[in-house]
Amino acid sequence: MLRNGAMALVATLTLLSCKGGGADMSKGGLELVYEAAPAGTDDGRAAALADSARKIVLARLAAAKIPAVVRLDGRKLRVGLPAGEGMSRAEDAKKVLGMVGAFEVREVQDAQFLKELGAGLDEEGPVKVSRDTWSDVNGAPRGCFMVDAADEANARKVFPKDKLPSGVDLLQQQGVPGERLVFIAVSAPVLNNESILSVKAIKDPMGTPVTNLKLTPDGAKKLEEATHRIKGKKLALVLDSVILSTPVVMTAMDQGELPLPQADVGDRKARERAADLLAAALGSGALPAALTLVEERHVAKSH
Repeated sequence: MLRNGAMALVATLTLLSCKGGGADMSKGGLELVYEAAPAGTDDGRAAALADSARKIVLARLAAAKIPAVVRLDGRKLRVGLPAGEGMSRAEDAKKVLGMVGAFEVREVQDAQFLKELGAGLDEEGPVKVSRDTWSDVNGAPRGCFMVDAADEANARKVFPKDKLPSGVDLLQQQGVPGERLVFIAVSAPVLNNESILSVKAIKDPMGTPVTNLKLTPDGAKKLEEATHRIKGKKLALVLDSVILSTPVVMTAMDQGELPLPQADVGDRKARERAADLLAAALGSGALPAALTLVEERHVAKSH
C-alpha cells in the first residue's frame, strides 16, 4: 500500500512538473518558494489563488525567457530554476514575480488641501509639505503640493485617508533607497490593466529603453479624452500603488499607445532588461495577490 502511495506521489509530482514548464531540473538548480495568498487566507481560498497565480507566473517567466518549472504545493508555488541559464536569471525571476502588475493612469492633483492640512508642520521635522513646479506648453507656470517624509508611517499619520478629498489617494513616488519619501495626491484611475491590449519593450526616438503599452480602443479613447482635458498638468503612471513617473501632458495623446520610461538607474543594459521585465509582467496580466518569497534553496542534481 505504501509503495502504491509513493508511486502515485511520484506520478503526481512528475505530472505537475510537466505541466509547469519544459525546463530540466535533473542537473539541479535553485528553487524559489512563494506564498500565493495573504496571511490569514483560508487554505481553500489560498489554493485557488495559487492555481490562478501559477498560470500568470508561467506566462511571465516565458515572456522574460527565463527557463523554469512551476508547480503547485497547496497554498505555495515552487519555482524551479535549472542550473546554468535558469540560475543565472534568478534575480530577474525575483523581480518579475515581485510585481503584482496592477497598472493605473491617474491625474496629479494640484493638492492645495495638503498645504492647508500641513499648516504648522516643522520644516525640519519628519513630515513637511513641499511644492513641485514646471511649465506648460505655453510656458505658463504650473505646480502641485506634495508630501516629503522620512517614512511612510509618519506621512500617513499626518495625512490620513479620511482627511483627503473624496476620490483622491496619496501615493508614494518611486525613489532612491535611503532618501526621503515623496507622496503625491492623485485622482481615481483613468486607465487600468483592462485598457492594455499588448505590451512590448522598445527604444524611444532618443534610444532610451521604454515599455510601450498598446491600448484597447476604449482605453485609447479614455487616454485621449483625459490628456486633452488636463493639458499642462501631470499624469501619474502607477504600478502596484507606487508612482513610476509623472510626465507633463503637453498635448492630447491620441495614438493609442503609452510609453513607460525606465528610471535612470544603472547602465543601458540594466534599463533595457528592466523594460523587458516590466513588459513581461504587464503583458501577462496582474496577479490575484502579491507573491511572498518565503524560501530559497539549492536543489542537488538527480542521480
